[in-house]
Amino acid sequence: MPGKAKLTLDHLILGAGIVFLALQIPEEGLFNFSGWVERRGIVPNFTVTTWLLQLPYFILALSLAYFIYRIEPGKFLPIGLGVLVWGLLDFVGFAGLSLISRGYVPGLLSSVIYLPLLLLGMRILRRGGKGTPRLAVLSSLSGFLIMALPIAAFFGVYWALAI
Repeated sequence: MPGKAKLTLDHLILGAGIVFLALQIPEEGLFNFSGWVERRGIVPNFTVTTWLLQLPYFILALSLAYFIYRIEPGKFLPIGLGVLVWGLLDFVGFAGLSLISRGYVPGLLSSVIYLPLLLLGMRILRRGGKGTPRLAVLSSLSGFLIMALPIAAFFGVYWALAI
């Protein structure tokens, strides 16, 4: 009888990207995230086309982070864990918008899945004795960059072309 399969950080990090591609993007599309943003004036003229055009920036950032991590997982662990931190930031953003608007924001339901992925990742690190303050800081910084760089890059292009 084969041994029991173990859940690894690789599974969780890749899982966050799969959640984004397979669940969050469809949820945002089906329930009109771009319309929700447009109606509230958060981003003027944030149409379905604009929403579709910004998605590759996030897909690229998440993919690059995962592939850099996979080059040498021990060396680039903070970048891989940054994907899990990105998921937490994504959830916090959707939860915050939901609280402020007192309603459902398209993308919120799927973003909840990032929480157990991060918690399981923290558990694996703790059990392996790898959870250090330095790793937490570097992973948090990586997650912030994975979130911020696509936003800055997309809106830099978006607003430059709108002028």
